[in-house]
Amino acid sequence: MPRQVLFNQLFLSYIRIMFKKISFWKTLFVGAVFIFGAYSVSAFLTQDGVGEIIIKTPNVFVTREGRQIRVDMGKMTVKKDDIIHTDPSGKAMIELSTGDKLFLAPSSKINLSSTIIQNGMVKEKSFIIRIWGKIRAQIRKNSARQIQMKTVTSTIGIKGTDFIVEFKNEETTVGVITGLVEMTADQSGKNINIPPGKMSSVSPGGKLLPLSKFAGRLMQGVEFAGEQLKEDEFSGEKLEVR
Repeated sequence: MPRQVLFNQLFLSYIRIMFKKISFWKTLFVGAVFIFGAYSVSAFLTQDGVGEIIIKTPNVFVTREGRQIRVDMGKMTVKKDDIIHTDPSGKAMIELSTGDKLFLAPSSKINLSSTIIQNGMVKEKSFIIRIWGKIRAQIRKNSARQIQMKTVTSTIGIKGTDFIVEFKNEETTVGVITGLVEMTADQSGKNINIPPGKMSSVSPGGKLLPLSKFAGRLMQGVEFAGEQLKEDEFSGEKLEVR
């Protein structure tokens, strides 16, 4: 075979190989751009939508960007910085985008905010929930998000648990049904771990009170969250109905 023909064939083979390589990397680059773009849009939408309100009775309202909206029976999307409040006959369930549930009692109010934080190589969703009145929270164990609750006098750290928070007459009370909750008195910085069947309070003056038995009265207004607690055995303790 003449040397020139052999050279031409080798050159054409080289061109074909390079073209295939370029097509592969081009395809890979386009795919990566598409996936990153889809992820960015998804993350933006997730940040904007905090969860969903499911109305249990009428007279539930949302304050959004200074405008009050009456929520009809059914469902409504909750957005960052929404304030959800009930009148004396209103009840609502708020299901967060993480699947955690908040049950809002009558004459109560919560403010929801969320953000995405970078924890090393992992992105975590962080919620801050401010409370006036009473809620019951059912929080699942999930290392991919952080939830913190605050009242005027205290900060409540949560892992996986079912508990009730009541802020009434400037006093914060937390009662735990399952799991473990840490409550901190903001004024003194003192904290206490509250196990199942127990409750504790931060007084209007900011004093952290010792543990006591879970009082059945805490269930009033949030019974619609699920099971009815009885005045029987409860985590090894007998409930005191006050």
